[in-house]
Amino acid sequence: MAASNTGRARSLISSSSLMARSKFQIERKHILDPRSESTSSISGWWFIESGRMAGGVKSGVLLRYIKEMKNYPYTIDNGNGEQLTFTGVTRDPDGDRTEADGVARPGAGPPMHVHYLQDEAARVVSGRLGYQVLGEEARFAGPGELVVWPAGVAHKWWNAGNTELRMTGWCRPPDNIEFFLGSLFASTRENGRGRPGLFDAAFLMTRYRTEYAMLELPTVVRRLVIPVVYVVGRMLGKYEKYKDAPAPVTRHSSRSS
Repeated sequence: MAASNTGRARSLISSSSLMARSKFQIERKHILDPRSESTSSISGWWFIESGRMAGGVKSGVLLRYIKEMKNYPYTIDNGNGEQLTFTGVTRDPDGDRTEADGVARPGAGPPMHVHYLQDEAARVVSGRLGYQVLGEEARFAGPGELVVWPAGVAHKWWNAGNTELRMTGWCRPPDNIEFFLGSLFASTRENGRGRPGLFDAAFLMTRYRTEYAMLELPTVVRRLVIPVVYVVGRMLGKYEKYKDAPAPVTRHSSRSS
């Protein structure tokens, strides 16, 4: 992403409901229901960017987005050791979910973050996965093990081994995860410093604040600095490339309240 048996993760939800949801499911069974139907293409968001092709998605400055039929699989690469290949959207009795294959080099992985409205899962194919819920100790998973982070549970993961980490995973429901991560990865790759550009980060964190949050940023930065940068970016015309960005999801999740 020496384990604590109690859920002390500090998030934006009540501690009582968190206790019930911070127990990870680590198991050795197939995720997919054999009755599920996998789609090879859905209506979604595709990137038109300048620059060279990189892993199936162009890297460089994002120019604009258009809504069209999206073809799976396609790959995004943040240039900092993480690569995701979106393989499609699967429909099953529990609802639609976006599925992806992930690759991370040793030490690579996202910082502490939260999906307010989505469950997230990762199954290790090869390598060693390290993961941690906010307020708890680090845990580890090996090949065949599945880790599920329910909606609202702040967490991070990383490649805890010395070899390449390979995983399969999903987010349920899909919401804006592909657009959000695609934009974040493209900006990180373009910025070249292991993090997204400041104005891009401000746009994504502000527009999609009902869906995602990057919790390793100090609270004062998230609540005061980022909104100011967002306003400045609008004044400077930095967000023309995002003019067709999908609307944020604002529904309330019964599991995050």
